[in-house]
Amino acid sequence: MVSIDGDITKGTWKYLKDSNTFIVEYGGKSSLFDLVFLNGDFFILKKHGDQARKGKQKYFVYGNEKSTSKLEWRNAMEKLYNIYRENSRFSIWLFV
Repeated sequence: MVSIDGDITKGTWKYLKDSNTFIVEYGGKSSLFDLVFLNGDFFILKKHGDQARKGKQKYFVYGNEKSTSKLEWRNAMEKLYNIYRENSRFSIWLFV
């Protein structure tokens, strides 16, 4: 289900396991996406092609309803950034 400005369109998706790619069908159209990120709270897909040049959306960000539905967009993105930051930390240990 996709909601854009409150208008809902139902659809389906197919997972192409070997390539981590999804075919999303909604509104009578099919689109090809790569899986960018997946955890218990977020599911992020990147659409194939040069979407920026066309002035179209490059990413689709889906949030788990239980953990993101009551968040404003900014707070949801802050939560996503914090997940990224926690997973990209590294430590340098120096033994003398």
